[in-house]
Amino acid sequence: MNRQKPSLGIELLTSIHWAQENLRAICGHLRTQVACQLRTERKYLRSLACRPIQLRAH
Repeated sequence: MNRQKPSLGIELLTSIHWAQENLRAICGHLRTQVACQLRTERKYLRSLACRPIQLRAH
């Protein structure tokens, strides 16, 4: 059972390639999430600005 392993260099390049793909996907996902969050916060702040300011006692 002496199967020949692919050379370490190729293995390394492959895993680096996959890592980059994963990072790209994660970054894209995070960017989308952040954009959504900002949109939501902006909407929330605008709704706060429209309301008369009420001081709440804690």
